[in-house]
Amino acid sequence: MRELCMNQLRQIVRFCRRPPAHIYTSLVICCLRIFDHFLIFLIVFGGRLIERHDDLVCLVRIDAIGDYILFRQTLRSLRFSPRLAGKRIVLCGNAAWQTLAEYLDADCFEEFIPVDHHRFNARPLYRAKTLLRVRRLGAAMALHPTFSREYPADVLIAATGAREKIGFRSIPQNITTTLKRITDKFYTELVENQETYPFELRRNQEFLRHLGVPQRDIQPFQLVRTPCLADSAQANSHIYRDRPIFFIGASAPHNRWPAVCWLELALRLAREHGLPAVWLGGRDCEADMRKIATRLPAGTCNLVGKTSLIDLLHIIADAQLVVTNDSMALHFAAMLAIPHLVISSGQHLGRFHPYPADMAPRGFAVYPEEIGSIETGQIKRYYYAQHPFPMASISVERVYAALTRILKQQIAPVNG
Repeated sequence: MRELCMNQLRQIVRFCRRPPAHIYTSLVICCLRIFDHFLIFLIVFGGRLIERHDDLVCLVRIDAIGDYILFRQTLRSLRFSPRLAGKRIVLCGNAAWQTLAEYLDADCFEEFIPVDHHRFNARPLYRAKTLLRVRRLGAAMALHPTFSREYPADVLIAATGAREKIGFRSIPQNITTTLKRITDKFYTELVENQETYPFELRRNQEFLRHLGVPQRDIQPFQLVRTPCLADSAQANSHIYRDRPIFFIGASAPHNRWPAVCWLELALRLAREHGLPAVWLGGRDCEADMRKIATRLPAGTCNLVGKTSLIDLLHIIADAQLVVTNDSMALHFAAMLAIPHLVISSGQHLGRFHPYPADMAPRGFAVYPEEIGSIETGQIKRYYYAQHPFPMASISVERVYAALTRILKQQIAPVNG
């Protein structure tokens, strides 16, 4: 506790030397971290009267939607772990994908505790209530199967007060080295990294093997056609069937290919192949769409900002192919075995894309010319890289050439 407080005070001194715009946010973060530890102390040590349930596991996973899709294999395989035999699972997950998790995987957990990332990081009262709710579960075991751990999830693990708390040893990518050294102590077991640069699905499998899940019982990743997809709640999904999908959104603006590039690609695709696209994306993409809406080819279907996650799942399931930024749509398409082309700056190369051929044989990618072919050396260089090249450096000509080869059903992977 003393080490954490001193560390935060040192950070406050450094932050005060920064521009004024950063000072308020930094102070709030530092104060919340100190607040967390006092709160955890009161919850865990002051709440010993809370009944412990030896058959209850709290599973914490609060990262993004695409991460949830990659995590589904882990979630569905946990029941084969001898350490979890006969135990009930409460999933503490990101509120952004709660509806999707309850739609696809409701048979894998007893209860879903949603965590709103913004409110958790900005509102101490919401943070305290969430931590207290997790503590009141009385779980005997807590799991955090996220390799790039973040501080908020580590705090949730500590708040469980579980006897067994298992997570990845991780690296200080989304957390400072000092803070990671402190939060490592929140866990009773840390899963060691067996491979240095694996695809994320293989990394998740390391967690399963640590829990004793046999390789033969690790569930398949692909969700090809299931009853819930066949009996679609999206009554008009046939309208979009066998059409190309353009997913123009991404979690961060620097991961988005420019809207004018998407427009030029759409015009060429419609002119030379007669294929008007279905455009998808979140509400944060609506402003970009308004700038180009009057120039879209005839027959274009603009659904940007108009679909739920479940709608998106059904539309992609019926698509001819998906062209997307490095976003959740990439992982939707791979899970549904739909041909897809990802446009990426090279960020996290080999970790989240391109998919290995044995997992997504119809997955393709276009990267900046500077990256060239996808080799082991390039993966090592860009595996942890944050937006190494601007998305605007990827030309429409390169993307269109890759798209044309896919349409001609050339199976060889396209890497720019």
